[in-house]
Order: sequence, then structure tokens, then C-alpha cells
Amino acid sequence: MVLIWDTDGELEIDYNTLLMDSIDGSGYWEDSIYVVTFETTIPISPQDPMVDFVYQIRAYDNDFNLDNPADRTSALSDIQYVNIIDIISPTVELLLPYGGAYSSCPRQEIQLLIYDPQGVDRSSIELTLAGRNYTVDSPEVMYDDSILTLTPSSNLPEGEIELRISDVQDIPGNVTSGKSWRFISDQQPPAVTIIYPIPGSEVEELTFDISFSIADSISGLDTSSLAVEIVGREFSVGDRGVTFSDNVLTINTEEVGLTIQDGQG
Repeated sequence: MVLIWDTDGELEIDYNTLLMDSIDGSGYWEDSIYVVTFETTIPISPQDPMVDFVYQIRAYDNDFNLDNPADRTSALSDIQYVNIIDIISPTVELLLPYGGAYSSCPRQEIQLLIYDPQGVDRSSIELTLAGRNYTVDSPEVMYDDSILTLTPSSNLPEGEIELRISDVQDIPGNVTSGKSWRFISDQQPPAVTIIYPIPGSEVEELTFDISFSIADSISGLDTSSLAVEIVGREFSVGDRGVTFSDNVLTINTEEVGLTIQDGQG
């Protein structure tokens, strides 16, 4: 038995063939007829829903002469047309910013990949950013070549921001369930306060500790960026005599070899 098939809607000009074999144990009697189920010896690869899949079966009897299989009589089934149904829902992924990221941009741009080979139902796309709703028709939204870009028209609030997208549907009707992500909006710089010496005060010692309170309540500090310039010299965390602990940066002037002259400030 042979399967004759193609994906262009016809079998007269060209076609593919696959041998078929009976499935062990599938045979049974029905009204004096022995019924057997066959399958191709090699599976057909997955097909795109856009193809015109067509097939028919050529079956041979088991009666041949002189041990010549070509002598067998064969018959062709009617041509069958298969409607391949797309069951794959759209791809929805956050591209920018990634979930859990910190952003210092007051109007952080949002980018999403929304893709389906059969096309996305644009009317099904609904977004919520920081409590405000958007569609593809909103002036802040652009959806082109499977990339959706949302640029807020006003500043985002400080702190955790939630982005939600509704169920997204493709043209055949397959649905990807809604998703949500969160990122952190941190638009304020770290707060810096001089602890010692107090600005405007007088210090009797020529060598002493200089300390600052440096804190950021949302995203924390990048300690590698901390640098202090004193009388023309720059000091960073990791230098000898420079420490940072519990949000306090301390510079030991004796250890760093810094001498403050009388009256210098």
C-alpha cells in the first residue's frame, strides 16, 4: 500500500509517495470483511496551515504470478483534501525593560514582541501600564512588524511598576493568555549628607575621619561609582583608608596620606 500526497492541491502533475504498512494487532472482522489499519512507514513532517494538503491511497492485492510483485492488481482511492488547523497561539514576550529591571527613565519605553505566522488580531491587544489602559490605537502605542512599542506621555510614578497585557488572539482564533511583568522606576539620585566634619565647622586635628551618608531607598547604590575629591585628590571605595559600610563612606585622612593644612577647607 502506498500513500500519494502533495501540498499544492493536486496529484496529477507531481506528488510524493510513502510506503504504508499494517499496524500490528489492528485487524478485526466486520460483516465478513477483515479490516486492517495502515500507517506510513515514515511520518510526514508537520505542515503549515496555509498548504493545500491532498492525498489518495494506492492499494495492491496479494495475487501475483511467477513471484513478480509487479504483477499485482492495484486500485486508487478517491482524492482526499485535508484542512490543516492552526492550533498554535501567538508569541508574546517582553523585550524592554526586562522583568525586575531598574529604570531611571521617567517615561520608560516599553517594547513587546507579539507574533503569529497567521497574523495577530490587533483588536485583541490591550495593555495596562501603571494603572493606565492602552490599545494599538492609542497615540502612545505603535505596533509594526510584530514589535509593539509603548511610550508613556507622562512620567511614571516612583517604585514598582506593573505592566499587563490582555489575552492575545491570532486570526484563526488561538489565544495566548494574558501576562504581567514588574519593573522598578527609580528616578531620584542617591541622597548625600556630610556627617563629619559638619560644613562650616572648625576641626582642631590635622588628621581625622571625613564621613558621608550616601543612600538610595529604591535601587541601592553602585559602590564602584562612589568617588570623593578633597583638596585636589580623588578617593574611591577600595582605596587604602577608604571604607563604605551601612551607607556611610569614611575617609581616614591619615591612612590615605592626606594632611589638611591649618585654615584649609
